[in-house]
Amino acid sequence: MIVPGESGLLVPPGEVGCLVEAIGGLLSNPTMARQLGAAAAKQRVQAEFSAQKQAHEHLKLYHRLCSSG
Repeated sequence: MIVPGESGLLVPPGEVGCLVEAIGGLLSNPTMARQLGAAAAKQRVQAEFSAQKQAHEHLKLYHRLCSSG
């Protein structure tokens, strides 16, 4: 999930002017762009590679392998 101003920027669909403004803001403030990128990456890693999710994915794999013969 994107948290506006923390892990990304949100613009309304179809609002080209808002998108241009958001991109311009990132280009004029590389520090903010790096911070947003780092926060988004950290958030994704925590969501996709948590111990609980990895255990669940391994369990699904084991079930699939055991049931295939």
